[in-house]
Amino acid sequence: MVFAKINAEVDTATAKLYSVSGYPTILLLNSDGTEIDRIGGYLDPIPFVNEVNDYLKGVGTLDYFKALADTAGNPSIFMKVGDKYVDRGKYADAEVYYKKVIDTDPDNLNGHTPEAHLSMAEICRWTDRFDDAIKGYQMIMEKYKGTDTEADAELRLAVAFRQKGDTTLAISTFEGFLQHHPASEDTAYAASQIEKLKNPPAQPQ
Repeated sequence: MVFAKINAEVDTATAKLYSVSGYPTILLLNSDGTEIDRIGGYLDPIPFVNEVNDYLKGVGTLDYFKALADTAGNPSIFMKVGDKYVDRGKYADAEVYYKKVIDTDPDNLNGHTPEAHLSMAEICRWTDRFDDAIKGYQMIMEKYKGTDTEADAELRLAVAFRQKGDTTLAISTFEGFLQHHPASEDTAYAASQIEKLKNPPAQPQ
């Protein structure tokens, strides 16, 4: 096994090749450079070693869960595959599996359907399909009232309006989020976004 550390903010070509968007990201690669799987974020030493060993044995990888999805798929497995595709920046493939979650469990008996809807809307936002993302977030807010998913959708709806360039709707949606979810851990973020939108930095002359 060979270990190599790369500064992805400098070696941007490698970061782009493997769709690395968050740091730290640990990639496990075969000798030909194909990805076995990845670990995002920090793990304590023992969980980290255990996860690496599992991946090297083919356990818990994307290919592992895809095989399960093909033979005995259920919403939990479909969700896992979708998330792993998102980690690799393969959004079209992820959408296929999130849709499987929604189609196989429309009544959310398995507990992953709201999350799948939210992930689908997020992919639309990440790929600049803002109108589709907005519709997705609004549907989630209507369908899953009173849940954490509703709160997540409302916050992301505000972000989608901001990214689309609709400052007025972005501000009102962030304000609505603060009113509807005053105990959320994201209140400081929402308040900071309102301040930036209302008082944008002066453009250089």
